[in-house]
Parts: sequence; structure tokens; C-alpha cells
Amino acid sequence: MKEFKNIEEMRKEIHQEVLEGSTGKLGMTMESHRMLWKFVKEYKPKKYLEIGSQHGYSASVVATADQDVELFLFDWAGGGNGGHPESGKYLEYHMNKFAKGRHKISYGDTQTEEISNLIVENGPYDLIFIDGDHSFGGAKHDFTTAFRCLSDKCIIVFDDTDNQAHAEDLTNLYHEMVIKIGEIGFVKSEIITIDHPDDVGLGYFIIDKNKKPIE
Repeated sequence: MKEFKNIEEMRKEIHQEVLEGSTGKLGMTMESHRMLWKFVKEYKPKKYLEIGSQHGYSASVVATADQDVELFLFDWAGGGNGGHPESGKYLEYHMNKFAKGRHKISYGDTQTEEISNLIVENGPYDLIFIDGDHSFGGAKHDFTTAFRCLSDKCIIVFDDTDNQAHAEDLTNLYHEMVIKIGEIGFVKSEIITIDHPDDVGLGYFIIDKNKKPIE
């Protein structure tokens, strides 16, 4: 598999594919992808969970940042629940290109018991990216599932904290999750504002179960 020196080089290749029309629109910003790349390089996760993979760009970032990480990807492909009608095709294209032999893609609604249990069965995970249902209840359900399959040291990242359509729900959820994660073994959390026309934003939690929980 081709190796990239940095996230800028990797994004350049993906962006060229978008311009040529071979893949769909590049959704996340450079700043968001740079943060994912940084987490992978610094913490070297062995297993990565992604809820809401769509075209597979974020998963491609993780896969190219470390060629040993295993990827477990869940998406509502085929246009359901706001998904892109060709997301499954693009997702499989990118994973076969950047993570061949070390990825598993599952399609379905992560809000269901069946898919939630499947997520847990494949864990525990060292890095989790939540970008699925953006409603308060939906995102909370995905967080609750993630809490069932955390490794002893884990990072949870979630997207669109500044998106005007979801900002209030996801910001409120963030503050609720700070309390919940503090009971597990809290290290650090932050919401990052990104200067971008789409007002995206990113939040993350760094969790270490060996640290003393917040009392």
C-alpha cells in the first residue's frame, strides 16, 4: 500500500479523485482529518471503530496514518437515514485501496440492538469516531454503545459540534458525556471550533481507565 509522509499529501490524492469524479464529495475538513491523523500517530491504536463511515474518507486517514491498525466500520449505506445513495460503493473502494485485508464493513442502523451488539462483539477499540445519527438521542445511543467496548486507554472523537443544524444537541451531549466519562477514567476533553464555511467542529475525549475517576 502506498505510504504518505503527512496528512496533506494523503488528502491531495483523495482530492484529485474527487475532481476526477471517481469518488464522492470530500466531507470533512483538513483540520478534522489532521486531528485524526495526529491521534493515530501519537497513540498508535490497534483497533479503530467508526460509526457513520459514508464515503470512507476519515477511515482512509486512519488507515494510512498507521498500516497496522484494524478498522471496523459501520454505516447506513444506500441513502437511508440521510446517507448518500452511493456511500457503500465509495467506502468499499477506499478501504480496498487503503486498508485491504484489515477492515470490516457492516451496514445497518447503529440504533438497533442487533448492530449495537455487533459493534461491541468486535471490540474493544482504542480509537472511536462517532459521526452517525446527529440528534441528541441518536448520538447518545452511539456513545452508550461505545462505552461498552472501550479499551483501557481509548480516544473518542465526534464530528459536527459547530454545525448549525446539530450544534445545540451535540454540545449539550458533550457536557453530559464529560460527567459520564469522568466516572470511567478521565484524562482530557475538548471541543474544537474550526473556521470553515460549513461550521463543522470536532470534539474528543481521551480516556484512561487506570486513571482515578473524577469524584
